[in-house]
Amino acid sequence: MENLWGGALPAGYEPVEEGVWHPLDTVILPLYGSTQQIIGLIEMADPHDGLCPTEATLRPIELFAGQAASIIEMTRLVVETMRTADEEALISEIMEAATSSLDPMAIAQAVARGLRLLVPYTYMSFALVNVSRTALEQLLIVEEKEEVIVTRQATIPFEGTAIGRAFEAQRTQIYYAEQDALEAYPDLRDLRNAGLRTIMIVPMVVGGNSVGSLNVATELGRAFGFSEHLPLIQRIANLTGVSLENARLFQQVLDRENFAADINRLGMALSATLDLDAVLNLIAKESLAVFDADNAFIYLVEGDELVGAAAAGPLDGDFAGARLPIAEADALEARIVRERSALIVNNCGENGTEIAATRVAAAQSVMGVPLLREGRALGALVLTDADNPARFGANDVEKVSLFSTQAAIAIANARLVEETQQRAAHLSTLNEVGRAVSSLLNVESVLEVIYQQVQRSLSLDTFVVCLYDASIGMVSYPLIYDSGKRYQEGPDLPPPGTAIWRVIETGEPIMINRTPEELASMTVKSPLGDASRLSASLLFVPLVAGTEVIGAISAQSYSLNAYGEEHLALLSGVASQAAIAIANARLIEAERQRTTQLEALTQVSSQMTAVLDRDAIINAVLDQLGLVVDFDSVALWLREGDQLRVAAVRGFAEAQHLLGVTVDVHESQLFQDIAESRRTLCVPDVLEDARFPAAEASATRSWLGAPLISKGEVTGLLTLDKVEPHFYQPHHEQLTLAFANQVAVALENARLFEESARRTAELDRQAQRLALLNRVSQKMAQSLDIDSVLEIALDEMAQALGVDHAGALLFDFEEGVGRLRAEFPKPPIPQLAAIPLEDNPVVEHVRLAGAPLAIEDAQHDPMLEPVRPMMVGGGGPVNPDRADDRGPEHHRRPEPRLGPGAPPLRTRTGGTGADHRQPGGGRGAEQQLLRADRAAHARTRNAVRGRRGDLQHAGTGRRARLGHAADVPGARRRHLHNLLLERGQPPA
Repeated sequence: MENLWGGALPAGYEPVEEGVWHPLDTVILPLYGSTQQIIGLIEMADPHDGLCPTEATLRPIELFAGQAASIIEMTRLVVETMRTADEEALISEIMEAATSSLDPMAIAQAVARGLRLLVPYTYMSFALVNVSRTALEQLLIVEEKEEVIVTRQATIPFEGTAIGRAFEAQRTQIYYAEQDALEAYPDLRDLRNAGLRTIMIVPMVVGGNSVGSLNVATELGRAFGFSEHLPLIQRIANLTGVSLENARLFQQVLDRENFAADINRLGMALSATLDLDAVLNLIAKESLAVFDADNAFIYLVEGDELVGAAAAGPLDGDFAGARLPIAEADALEARIVRERSALIVNNCGENGTEIAATRVAAAQSVMGVPLLREGRALGALVLTDADNPARFGANDVEKVSLFSTQAAIAIANARLVEETQQRAAHLSTLNEVGRAVSSLLNVESVLEVIYQQVQRSLSLDTFVVCLYDASIGMVSYPLIYDSGKRYQEGPDLPPPGTAIWRVIETGEPIMINRTPEELASMTVKSPLGDASRLSASLLFVPLVAGTEVIGAISAQSYSLNAYGEEHLALLSGVASQAAIAIANARLIEAERQRTTQLEALTQVSSQMTAVLDRDAIINAVLDQLGLVVDFDSVALWLREGDQLRVAAVRGFAEAQHLLGVTVDVHESQLFQDIAESRRTLCVPDVLEDARFPAAEASATRSWLGAPLISKGEVTGLLTLDKVEPHFYQPHHEQLTLAFANQVAVALENARLFEESARRTAELDRQAQRLALLNRVSQKMAQSLDIDSVLEIALDEMAQALGVDHAGALLFDFEEGVGRLRAEFPKPPIPQLAAIPLEDNPVVEHVRLAGAPLAIEDAQHDPMLEPVRPMMVGGGGPVNPDRADDRGPEHHRRPEPRLGPGAPPLRTRTGGTGADHRQPGGGRGAEQQLLRADRAAHARTRNAVRGRRGDLQHAGTGRRARLGHAADVPGARRRHLHNLLLERGQPPA
């Protein structure tokens, strides 16, 4: 027995007698268990006898304490045994339910049911580490209508969470809502905000490694059972971890078997096809099923770029053809190919890794693996998960590596087959092109065949052939197809800065694959073909004949990334053969054209020289010129003195209005330049020549002028127009000049022929006049009666001139009158009308001029006023010699004898008159007759002279009559004298 106070008495202690029990005294006996460990205490106070116990009296109490300790220990053992049995039964029941399934969801469901018997939780979840051990996958336990339901929740990261901390420390933690520690962990804050007050996190440890955690919580503050059953809950958690790990291992084994089966199935499927597109699509689709991903993307290496080849899943969209530079530093896909190793990016939304090429902004996890074949990266396979931020791990990398190996082999084989087939197709195309063009002799046919062959081998929407003529610095487009439609473009200057011109300048091919962004930003449309669309893929290759670049070929497609290096090589091969064929066809066409032009020029020359009609030659010139030289419009100008006149035109909109247009020679600088040089003048572009001030208002661009030279003089111009600039070349000038020379010769021949025809006609007319004069002379020589002679003269004159009326007057100057001695037609009753000679302008003109007088309008001309009464229909004074015989009723001339209603005759001439009904009707014919050949006049004069000699031997009466006629004051002689002079005969 021991004084626990250590001799020190408490304050206020009052001592008692020795051996007497003090009120403050206490007796404590220890209870020792079987291991001599104190299992309890027995406290005694206030003895009945009031005495302190002695060693003797304590001995029985110590024996009782020993017995009590044994009984307590036995009772505890029984209770613990029963409790352990119950716990074991509960654990057995829980684990039996948990181990009866290999499904993690079913295991979690069984543990949740059993754990409810120990802990009154209102919240429970499991956090299981993923395969890559990068995050915890959460399984939430929810009770609905006494049914336990397990659902997957968002993953929980290790860092910054209470669950991650317990997992890594392998230490159970109990948190209460009033603790400040909850503020440091977002997962605990979420639970507290949900109304939970007591939270316990129990790590699940298997073989010394944490595989997850068991999380329970209740709305009760410091709830009973959490700490009391902690060891049991820890055991349950660890055993649950074992079951979950076994289930996971089993699932991994099953997954491996399934994966092996998938790989075998994929290998068989891939070996069944050698089409690259089919292989790529199959790989993309199978990868979704094998790895349970949302999207799969396959890239292939092309040069220094990754090109989207195939995709599967909701985001496949327009992925095909997307391009990504391999050198792109931050792109995951480029890193995979550069580093040739698999990469995993979890929590994409937080770490900022760029995966722009796959357009997977909504992806939470991404795994990419290179497609390796013999150490060379053929491309990359990229898998994404849109929901799980920690979807992929190390196990997936191992599987995807095996998968990618199988895929790379299939892609390499398919590529090899495709390249072989493509090479064979390209060789076939080249052979077909070579065989086809070798038999063609014109450029147009060669280009058509090339277009048809290229269309079979390439994705072709637009096909352009550009030819370059270095001698004139111009390009032409003999063939343009766009979407199957043929387009026409005229020659033009080289388009600087364009791809097709760069190819012609450098002789190097160009391939362009535009991105959607580039197409969207471009505003300038294509200048060739359909200007409303933009090509996405373009190939440009040069046409090289020998060492000279003669043009370029362009193949274009509206599809993205339609062309690769193999297509560029094919088009280059086609262009090589095409250039040779075009050069040969050009030579043949040039030779054929020269031959045709020379033949046409010879034919035209023979045709024009065979025609002697000037108008026919002028029309034939422009009809035949098109056979020699091409033109859009042409004009023939002929020189007439100091003027140029348009004689013929072709190709103008208002040709009739241009005929006859004249221009002064001194105002035409073009004519002066051509006349000085006596050569052709070629203007490549009239817009650049100051001699064409109105060129902008005309469609003409090329102009060619050639002189017409006859006997050393420029007699005209031949001008040709074309709407294309720089069209006419030196050979056109030579042909046009040769043609113009032929035209000049033909026109000169026609002029000479016309002049000869005119001379012949004149000679014919002179012969007719001579015959007429001879006939008149013979008839007049047979009569010596003046009236008879005059009647003969009037009759012959009327018939020769075709007049309606004629009359002959003799002037009597002594009486001052002129008397009408004869008429045609001869009236039934001869009349002797007279006109005054004085103040008579007609008589004065005849006397003084000694030449014929023509009156255009006899009815109104004042010169005829004195003689108008003698005109037919005008009446006239009666001859004074016959007035007594005929009476007053005959003082006027009878009415016209040409029939009722005939118009009065209006024309009268000289002393011997001829009348016509129409004004001016007899002027030309009358002057021709009165101005007859002087040789015939001389013969008539000689005949009169001879006849006069005969009259000198006639009788007296006859001499008196002749003398009477001669006694007229020279009137008759002067009249005859003038008449003979007009006819070219000298007077007797």
